Formats: sequence, structure tokens, C-alpha cells
Amino acid sequence: MAAEVLLADREGARGLADILFRRTVIGLGPDAGRGAVAAVAAVAAQRLGWSDERVVRESEAVAAEVARMRPRSAAPASPHHEGEPR
Repeated sequence: MAAEVLLADREGARGLADILFRRTVIGLGPDAGRGAVAAVAAVAAQRLGWSDERVVRESEAVAAEVARMRPRSAAPASPHHEGEPR
């Protein structure tokens, strides 16, 4: 994974979301890369010199992008109670 982060940086990646969703296939899994955010951010912090503040900003940006990308139809269904209209 570290090699992918470094290669993404050489390709001009602009941030964590760019690394996860456009420069690698990490964000293409069923969890949209959410399970790898902390690990990829840690590699970026160590190898690319990101500050703790940048890691937080980048992680929040990924969460926002995942929320935008996720279709409403894939959102968890709200609990349905018997006798209530759906």
C-alpha cells in the first residue's frame, strides 16, 4: 500500500480522496475504501510529510466524498414497524 501512495503522489494526487478513488483501486471495494482510510492516511503522513491536521482534514474529505457517491438506494433501510406505512 505504501508503494501505491508514493506512486499516487508522483502522479500528482491532490489528497487522500484522490489517492483512494482515482489513483489506486483501494476505494473501489464494497466499503468504498473506508476500511483503509486510517492506514492510507498514516502512510501519507509518514511518507509525504502530512501533519496531523492534514490527516484529519483529508479523512473528513473522504467521508464526505463517500457520502456523496453512495446512492440513496444503497443506504441502509430504516427500520419498519408492523402496521406503519413504508
